[in-house]
Amino acid sequence: MSVTVRDILNMAELKGANVLAGAAGLDRPVSNVNVMEAPDIVRWLHGGEFILTAAYAFRSDPESLMALLEQMRDSGVSALGIKLKRFIDELPSSCIAEADRLCLPVVELPSHLAFGDIIFPILSKIVDESVGDVRFSEAILRSFYSLMASGGTIQQILYTIRSFLREDVGYIDVIGRERYVCGASRDFDETVHCDTVQSLIHSYISEPVALAGKIYGYIVINVLISDDVDRQWSLVLEHAKSAVLVCAQRDMVARETERRYRDEFVQDLLFKNIRFERELWARAERFDWDFRGRFQVIVADIDGYKSCIGDSDGNPKCIGLEEKREKIIGICVDAMRASYPKIPYTTMTDMVVFLLPLKEGSPMPPLKDILPRIRAMVKERTGFSVTVGVGEPKESCFLCHESYDEAREAINTIRPIMGGDREVYWGRMGMYSVLASISGSTESERFYMSQLGPLITMKDEGRSELLDTLEALVHCNWSLKNTASHLCVHYNTLRYRMEKVHQLLGSDLESSDDRLSVAMALKLYVLSRDRTFR
Repeated sequence: MSVTVRDILNMAELKGANVLAGAAGLDRPVSNVNVMEAPDIVRWLHGGEFILTAAYAFRSDPESLMALLEQMRDSGVSALGIKLKRFIDELPSSCIAEADRLCLPVVELPSHLAFGDIIFPILSKIVDESVGDVRFSEAILRSFYSLMASGGTIQQILYTIRSFLREDVGYIDVIGRERYVCGASRDFDETVHCDTVQSLIHSYISEPVALAGKIYGYIVINVLISDDVDRQWSLVLEHAKSAVLVCAQRDMVARETERRYRDEFVQDLLFKNIRFERELWARAERFDWDFRGRFQVIVADIDGYKSCIGDSDGNPKCIGLEEKREKIIGICVDAMRASYPKIPYTTMTDMVVFLLPLKEGSPMPPLKDILPRIRAMVKERTGFSVTVGVGEPKESCFLCHESYDEAREAINTIRPIMGGDREVYWGRMGMYSVLASISGSTESERFYMSQLGPLITMKDEGRSELLDTLEALVHCNWSLKNTASHLCVHYNTLRYRMEKVHQLLGSDLESSDDRLSVAMALKLYVLSRDRTFR
């Protein structure tokens, strides 16, 4: 623990010393004592000095001391001790005001004390405190080293920190997305587990745990930033961060191994590679998952992810894409686990798949409340969007592959037609589930080519414009006025385009039957085109 100006003034040897100015700086640390009788002393200062002077150099012009005060502050001087009534009778008011502005303590020393009577007690105290710091540091180091050597956990490290600081402490693991608390305060426990990382580190005393510029987490102390803290805390936290880093890296290896086993297990279930109940129960036990009862599959698919991966030369189109992907998956997993703590899940290239257990008699938050919140959080925090597909409930986990196929098909059917950033329930798709079942078939291609063939096979640049116009018209329920507004074109421009469509197709777009045929053909064509690009 550093010796401060305040500590020195409380020493018995300095009884009678009086603070003349700069009282706001009494907690400055002192590491040395020096005597000044020449005004150019700043050339030999290293910082942390308690300067003693009889003001001989300023006897003819006491006001000249004011210019030296700022130089002392800039050189790291901790305090100036001055003997009055020898060469100057009093400190000029201008010097007092300057010292107060600089928060540089100026202390009137007892006139009966020789400088030696002041220097040696102060140096002795500094040495004694330094030895105490070394011993305290060694005790901390031994405690954390023992934990690291014995494979201590984050919780044990927090307990050790708390025993030294005597304050509740938490740790936010930003890599593993876990939060830990050691303490008696329920409010602090709830705050650490519920508040955002930014809110916590801006409210409480905290220390980032980082290596090579990568932040692994934050140690958070149950003390507000505005409060005073013990100066020994920095020693505790420095050693604690090293211990947490060792533990965090060990946990990362363990988590990666667990993630691989988890993904293999859930994907084996989704792709029908598990056929016997004995294997299922044995592998589920590792993760404390209960696979009895009904299940429903939810797929959160990142919109446009594959188009951002790279160009033909392999150059990424989006900077930090992998970090964004990890963040999106983290948001989805955290939100689902907050409502369904033991939900099985797996991650794939651009999606995360959840197997939602549907327990009879067990109250569960409705998906209609959770899924929109997930979409909103992803968009707000990453700028990306996700489309969420929900398969139908199945009577057994061995039928999860059916629910998974439904969720994926729901996304692949609706997203090309209506766009992403939405929830799609297979059971509510209506005619789109029929379109999905025939899309890509020979009959489907024959049908949409019979209705749209001349338009699809056009060679000039107007092809895309006319297809987009027809698609917008169907979307706007065949209203020319609404379609013109939707496309931001003049009404007469739209009429001209539709006349060209009519000439190409030969359809009577005033007929409800022809409109239905064209609309169905257009949706089948869009689905077929999207399947080709996938």
